[in-house]
Amino acid sequence: MATVQWFPGHMKKAERMMQDSLKLVDVVCEVADARIPRASRNPDLDDIIAGRKPRLLILNRSDQADPNVTARWRDYYREQNIAFMECDAASGRGVKGFSQALRAVRDKQGTLRAMVVGVPNVGKSTFINKVSGRKTAAVSDRPGVTRGKQWITVDGSLELLDTPGILWPKFDDPAVGERLPAP
Repeated sequence: MATVQWFPGHMKKAERMMQDSLKLVDVVCEVADARIPRASRNPDLDDIIAGRKPRLLILNRSDQADPNVTARWRDYYREQNIAFMECDAASGRGVKGFSQALRAVRDKQGTLRAMVVGVPNVGKSTFINKVSGRKTAAVSDRPGVTRGKQWITVDGSLELLDTPGILWPKFDDPAVGERLPAP
């Protein structure tokens, strides 16, 4: 079986932009699809962030995930000391807990700045819009709509940096590409 390789130039540019933007933020929020939490996480983010910033994993679409499987993932993340939260950005369920989860990861006086990252089509922009209470980030059922970074002010104490979704250059396991969120 052939390996899947798909890494458009705009993703490499977005990766560099993300690395450069790390100095501007206090926390990195990675949005993943709760139905496929491992396949919808970019393993290159570990190298990009490399312990430079605290992270919060946001398992989006948790309402569509198998509750028994989600419970096992919950146990796994707790055992690994990975800060996470579950939500459904489309309906807003669980989104109100974002600020508290974020402050638990990085409590800071003044404005907290967080970069929102993830692979395409996991719901980053929908999540940002629900958190901010307005449609500030473009949302589409196709990948590549977010092309550049954009700051969204949620309130006087929280700012979010919306970034384009990025994949990694090569999928070693072809099944990973098959499980990625479809548009």
